[in-house]
Amino acid sequence: MRINSARSRCNQGSGMPTNLAAIAHCPAGSEQLRLVLGELPADVDLAALAADLKEKPILKRSGGDRLAVIVPLQDGWAGWVFDVMPPVTELPRLVEKLISLSAGLTGNGAQPLGAAPTSGEGAALLAPVIHDLAAHGRIKRKALLQALVDAIVVHGLAQAAVVRICREKGGGAIVASDQALLSHADEIGRLFEASRGTEACQIDIRANSHDMDTLEAALLAEAVGAETLTLQVPARGVGGVALLFIGAAPEAMAQTHLLAELAALALGLDIGEPEKRHVRLFKAGLAVAIAGLVVFMCLPIPLTITAPALSEPDTAVIAALPFDSFLQSVTVDVGDRVTEGEQLAKLTAPDLEAQQLQGKLQLSVQQIAASAALAQNDYGAYKLARQRIETIRAQVRQFDDQLEQLNVAAPAAGTVIRTIGSEALGRFVATGQEIAIIQPDARYAVRLVFSRMDAPLIKAGQGGEVFFRGLNGRSYPFTVLTPAFVDDASDASGDDEQQLVARASITVEGEGDLMAGLSGFARVEAGSGIRIVVLSRYLVEYLRMTAWSYLGLRF
Repeated sequence: MRINSARSRCNQGSGMPTNLAAIAHCPAGSEQLRLVLGELPADVDLAALAADLKEKPILKRSGGDRLAVIVPLQDGWAGWVFDVMPPVTELPRLVEKLISLSAGLTGNGAQPLGAAPTSGEGAALLAPVIHDLAAHGRIKRKALLQALVDAIVVHGLAQAAVVRICREKGGGAIVASDQALLSHADEIGRLFEASRGTEACQIDIRANSHDMDTLEAALLAEAVGAETLTLQVPARGVGGVALLFIGAAPEAMAQTHLLAELAALALGLDIGEPEKRHVRLFKAGLAVAIAGLVVFMCLPIPLTITAPALSEPDTAVIAALPFDSFLQSVTVDVGDRVTEGEQLAKLTAPDLEAQQLQGKLQLSVQQIAASAALAQNDYGAYKLARQRIETIRAQVRQFDDQLEQLNVAAPAAGTVIRTIGSEALGRFVATGQEIAIIQPDARYAVRLVFSRMDAPLIKAGQGGEVFFRGLNGRSYPFTVLTPAFVDDASDASGDDEQQLVARASITVEGEGDLMAGLSGFARVEAGSGIRIVVLSRYLVEYLRMTAWSYLGLRF
């Protein structure tokens, strides 16, 4: 949410030093020094420093590294003491800011000499709040914030108040004068962050506002039962104090930026050089990140090779015929379980049947010839006929065996994973063509295809895992059985580019979903190496080949 209010007032931000030790005020014509905030160090004498005060502020190094600034006012002077001496380049902006802040230190609206007049009524309302903070002395940050919001309510600046310490990005916990407001801490925190811009701003929001840019803030006002919300937020990218006034007194709102800046000084927030601190933090973070990256890239990691994978049976038995035939019927389908000797298909071979019939006729003829020779007592002719009969019987038995094979039976028990199909009965089946393939057990293998750079790293015995499409969330471990070799199938297919493949065995039995023919990806553990070497090996290989091809360089 970005707030764009018609009633927003921005205050030019500037760097401020940290470690504010004390603020004091001395009325004109009086030697009584009134402490406004903090405690004066024992080695700092503001009255002595102010003896030579005229129309311009006095800056003095006092008590070692402390800085004392005396600002002349129309009714006296204000003294500021810092524990740390800021950089010389920051002193002009510091003096300019302190002249502006000194206007709110007195209850009668006293102004710095030569400064533009400010609202005396607003300064009179702010002074009691500052005095209440001074009464607590040096306390913890959260206690000081609580004292600030309580003083705002007690002295009538608002019906309720919320404060938050802001960092360059984000901020600390919300502190509220009414604990019931903490239930809206998240919404208030987002409102503070959304309201911060390039400069410190004061923004007024009404509960009945229908502006889309301020709708969420208006809803917050309705939720807390307030007609108006007034925000005082620091610029984005710098530290400071953000204030939320609920039901604010209009006469005090012109001075709320002074209250926020005084609170930031009292809390010792580092708002002096946000951009330089940011640069220092960035450089330190960058150095740590680079060192961490170097260490990270030098750590050893496994060398993992990925490859396309295809599932196949670990072992398979093929049913085929050693002679030509014609398909008559198929009695099994893919996925059927069969026992050894169970019929798979029935085929016909007309040529064999004709040869069988011819052999039987020749056998009858030779038997008749043998009987006639025996009746004629022609022993030589009888013996010749008997030899022919035995030869023809052997041929007939061979024909009978071949015809018996036309009833194709399962050579082993198992699951049918492929058949010749029953879509075209009567088609010609050539010698050796597969009638059916049977997988005798539930063990599977994978066929892995590797690139030419990865293939030399593949060795038998390496482990890995494979993930198949369609089996979401499941992977199967395997062991490589062979090194990479040229696939004969790809060579015989006539492809221009041969494939380098390896075979691996899945080490667990396949469950119901796993089947032959599933495609996926495999990861093979091929040793280990330094991370930068492992991750850049493809790039290094490309550069190596390019350098050798075009420049003749070897490395």
